[in-house]
Amino acid sequence: MWKKSTRLILGFGCGYLFILLFPIDSPFEFSEFLLKFVVDPFAFFSASIVFIIGFITNALIIKEGVEETFLFYNRKESNLVEILLALLLLVSFYILFQTGFWQTMVFFSFSILYGIISLDFSRFKMIEE
Repeated sequence: MWKKSTRLILGFGCGYLFILLFPIDSPFEFSEFLLKFVVDPFAFFSASIVFIIGFITNALIIKEGVEETFLFYNRKESNLVEILLALLLLVSFYILFQTGFWQTMVFFSFSILYGIISLDFSRFKMIEE
């Protein structure tokens, strides 16, 4: 439980830092966008590291949440705390959307894709039998 709660907090913190380190101006100009990272490469590198750590931790929560929801739906032994953490992850993404919409869209998309890709479908087949 402690490990999973830490993942949730770490994912939110990394998402928030990514939004702060990776600013997107409202009238988007690609040349200005690239110039920011050429002038300050440390911010780009930091944002990249925080992004990778954050979306992987969120993807693990999504993966475990989907697996536990599947178990709960099939009336097998499931852990409701993991389902609750997955729901809290949605609250976390909502707060991040309020902070930076486009950065959170990218962050959320990568987390969902990686979480779905990492699902173990053979585990689902064994459960159905």
